[in-house]
Amino acid sequence: MANDSTTAELQIRGDISPSLHPESIAGHRDVLTGDGAGPGSLAYTNATRALHGLYKSLSDLSEATYAIREPLQPGEKPRAGPPDMPIVNFKIDPQKAAALVTAATQRLTSTAATLAKHRDEIEKSIAALDSRVEATLSNPRRNEASVSQAASEIRAHVKSLPPGERMAFLNAALDASDHEITAAVLSTSPFVSGLDRAQFATLRQLASAHFAPKEFAQANAARGILQHLDNAATVFGQRYQSLIPKATESSSAKAIKRAANG
Repeated sequence: MANDSTTAELQIRGDISPSLHPESIAGHRDVLTGDGAGPGSLAYTNATRALHGLYKSLSDLSEATYAIREPLQPGEKPRAGPPDMPIVNFKIDPQKAAALVTAATQRLTSTAATLAKHRDEIEKSIAALDSRVEATLSNPRRNEASVSQAASEIRAHVKSLPPGERMAFLNAALDASDHEITAAVLSTSPFVSGLDRAQFATLRQLASAHFAPKEFAQANAARGILQHLDNAATVFGQRYQSLIPKATESSSAKAIKRAANG
């Protein structure tokens, strides 16, 4: 699903970070949605829906916060506020503030649950894409005796090369799309072929991009939107806290308590 219909319903707000809007990940759309209903498209859909939930929750909370503000009466003075609002020139009825805090807490719980659900689905999509890449890097005949023997000899040959020539040999094999050589080296420990872990990781990255370009690109893009979603959740939490009104007792309520308790 390239475009989630719910995205069109969101009104752009200046008081909410653009990083929370579903369109903030539009740069990954073409890469992820090129597989129809595959794992890449599912990852993108889940990310847009998760962001929609974050953005809509803040939008509703912001609207509610503005709705319960009341103008100051003659003789009432503005007070100092938080950094994003140095001067507070309105007042909020404590009972309305308490009701909004209760409602906002309930909304936060449901929003967090929805976010967790979509995040889990994105991780499943990444796992599915990684599995496809891994399958592409494997020799489908690797369990045949002759193929297994050839793979062992390939690794021995790579190890016999001078250390500075091993990666050059493997890069040349990739350039020639020699899947047999690449799969043989990647099928076991890097040390069997005389490679260190960093060289092995580089070879796997290059081979993934060469033999499974679409799946590899989609897996990386899915990881990118997952990180974006985690960052957006942090921004959401900070903005949520700044919007929650402080539920304080009215002066009359405090006077009644003092009268009752001395």
